[in-house]
Amino acid sequence: MERRVEPLAKWLWEEGAFRKEGAFEEVATFSPSVAADKRWEELMRNYPSGVPDWRARWSLMFREDEAWIRRMVEEGYTIVDAGQPASYGRSTFYEMERRVVYGR
Repeated sequence: MERRVEPLAKWLWEEGAFRKEGAFEEVATFSPSVAADKRWEELMRNYPSGVPDWRARWSLMFREDEAWIRRMVEEGYTIVDAGQPASYGRSTFYEMERRVVYGR
């Protein structure tokens, strides 16, 4: 997220033409709770080759992200999809977000 989503959010909010034209009143990105962040770091230590999908889907981080993206969709926010770089491989989180946002 630090390498892709956050730079895009910063550009949209602070530097981008969208901000100058007033297209966005605010820009928000998902921020996990301290507990979710701590548990996710523990999972990454326990699975140095990558957290398995089944384990990621049961994580507090995943549940918080899903609740957040659902709320954004329900409240009518414009969702800007930064995409997923091919070099990352498939992302359980990105796939969930796509299902929520696009219904697929």
